[in-house]
Amino acid sequence: MAARTRRTKEEVLNSKLTKIDEEIKKLTEKINVLSEQKKNIDKELAILKAQKSKAERAAQLTELANLMDSNGYTIDELKELMSKPKPTVD
Repeated sequence: MAARTRRTKEEVLNSKLTKIDEEIKKLTEKINVLSEQKKNIDKELAILKAQKSKAERAAQLTELANLMDSNGYTIDELKELMSKPKPTVD
C-alpha cells in the first residue's frame, strides 16, 4: 500500500488561490462577452429608435400633405401663409 502524503497548509491555501484566480479569469471572460453583446444591442436599439423617429416624421409629413391636398393648398400658398406673422391671442 502506497503511503499517502499530506499537503501542507500553505499548499492547500495556494491551491485555493489558484482555483479562485481561475474562476475570476472565467468570469472576467464571461463579463467581456456580455459587455460586447450589450454594446451590440445598444447599437441595434439606437438604429431602431432612429428608424422609428424617421417613420414618425414621414407619417407626419404624409398627414400634412394629405391635409394640404384636401384643402386645396399648393406648397407656394402654404409658404406664403407661413411667412405671415402668427396672429396673437389677447
